[in-house]
Amino acid sequence: MKGQLSTDDEIRTYTECRVSADGKHLTGHAIVFNSLSVDLGGFRELINHTAVDRTLTEGADVRALIDHETSKVLGRTRAGTLT
Repeated sequence: MKGQLSTDDEIRTYTECRVSADGKHLTGHAIVFNSLSVDLGGFRELINHTAVDRTLTEGADVRALIDHETSKVLGRTRAGTLT
C-alpha cells in the first residue's frame, strides 16, 4: 500500500537539526556512528560505520521524513534533495 512502511523499512531519528540562515537548508545527522545511544529500554545501540554502505552503494531512495510520516517528505536521495 502506498505511503505505508514495509517490513524491510527501518526507522531512524536524529536529535539535532539546524536551519540555514536563508531558511532553505536543514543540516543534521541521521546516524551517529561508533557512539553508544541513550538507554533504549534496557539496551544501548552502537552503529558501525559500514552500516549503510550497501544501501548507498545500491542507490536506494533514502527519504528524510517529518515524524516518520511518509506523506511528509523533507528530501529524497533520488530527487537530489537529500545528501
